[in-house]
This record gives sequence, structure tokens and C-alpha cells, in this order.
Amino acid sequence: MGNNFLMQFQADILDLPLLVPKQSELTSLGVAFLAGLQSGVWRSSDELRGLQHRERTCVPAMEPAARAEIVAGWQKALRQTLTT
Repeated sequence: MGNNFLMQFQADILDLPLLVPKQSELTSLGVAFLAGLQSGVWRSSDELRGLQHRERTCVPAMEPAARAEIVAGWQKALRQTLTT
């Protein structure tokens, strides 16, 4: 995926591992999968699970205090936007 910083930041803020796929165009791949399911290329979504290829996993590495500070700043920005 193109932006390694963004992938890691999302994992850190969510405090969850983020699976980064090899395929960057997931919207078009999803459309192709759905079309294939509809037309009978694949019999079930279980068959599609084997077609998923992961490039890497971003593991959360941010300290809880830093995460809380960033999230609090985001929430403050949202409140300011919503009240003006």
C-alpha cells in the first residue's frame, strides 16, 4: 500500500493490528469478486478468502498516553467544527 505512515498511524490510533493487502485497488477487486460470485466463477465467499494476499500487518506501537492525547485533540477539533 502506498502510505506506510498512514497504515501504521491507523493501527496505532485504533489500537488494532491492520492487515495491509498486496492489492491496492480493493474496490475494483471487490466488484470483480462479486461479479464472479454472481456469474458462478466462485461458488461461495469461502473460496474468495483463499485469494486474499496480505503484504504485511501493522501492529500498534503507540503508547496509550500518546494515543489518548491525539484522540482528545481530534475530538476537540470536531467539537469546534460542529459548534461554529
